[in-house]
Amino acid sequence: MIDYTAALTALTGHLKQGTGKVIVLENQSATQPAYPFCTYSVPSPYLPQRTDYIGDAMDEVVEFVVSLTWHSKSNIEAMTLAQQSVQLLKAIGGRQTLGDAGLTVVRIDGFTNRDTFLTIDTERRYGFDVRLRTHVSSTRPLDAIETVDINTIN
Repeated sequence: MIDYTAALTALTGHLKQGTGKVIVLENQSATQPAYPFCTYSVPSPYLPQRTDYIGDAMDEVVEFVVSLTWHSKSNIEAMTLAQQSVQLLKAIGGRQTLGDAGLTVVRIDGFTNRDTFLTIDTERRYGFDVRLRTHVSSTRPLDAIETVDINTIN
């Protein structure tokens, strides 16, 4: 099972440390932070890439997508913070930090303006999606067949 709490804490913690800005879960009812800030969501939480079974162990390589959006009063500031975030994730230090948490950056795409008609007068948005890979291992005892009653086999 993917430890989403640990994965998202590593990702958002790295971006918060690198930008000095607040990063919060998207679409929540909490009070909005002061501008500028970043929101995140997980639109694709489970994209299995490979599954191997060895005895009673199951090893999976799984990817998931995190969408990050910067909110600001300034179009340039939102765009700059989004670009800075991409650079933080591409840099060796960022890859090491995420690697220490068992994550690998697979790709970054979808870098775009994310303004909406309803908010264009109050805020500007830029964001991107980052696809992350992790390894999941689980062990479950196999159900052993102790005896077979040949009289019940048709």
